[in-house]
Amino acid sequence: MKSFKIYKDPTDTFEAVKDGWSWPAFFFTWIWAYSKGLYLLCLGTILIAYVLPFFWAITTGDVAEYNALKFIIIFLVVLGLGANGNELYGEKLKRKGFRLVGEQNANNRVDAIEKYYIKNTIED
Repeated sequence: MKSFKIYKDPTDTFEAVKDGWSWPAFFFTWIWAYSKGLYLLCLGTILIAYVLPFFWAITTGDVAEYNALKFIIIFLVVLGLGANGNELYGEKLKRKGFRLVGEQNANNRVDAIEKYYIKNTIED
């Protein structure tokens, strides 16, 4: 089972965000960021991982350096997003008015929300 943070907004909409490593953010970087509404992160990822090495290659004229730099930058970007992606998405939810209401162990996001909702409606 995985651990999820449960967020709730004022209209009683729930959102579950897995704690820890994000494989989708690691493998799909800017696509993942765009799908989560993290548009500045998406744009920054594209600029840092693809545009910056390209301009480096144009200014230096060294294709080998370009390939090495591009590999290193992309590796660091995907590593950073994998490690911090879920936390970044949780912070975005807070900016949208959601608040952290608890944590729940479950197999997936939907299961986490259902278990949290059932547990907390029975207790009330």
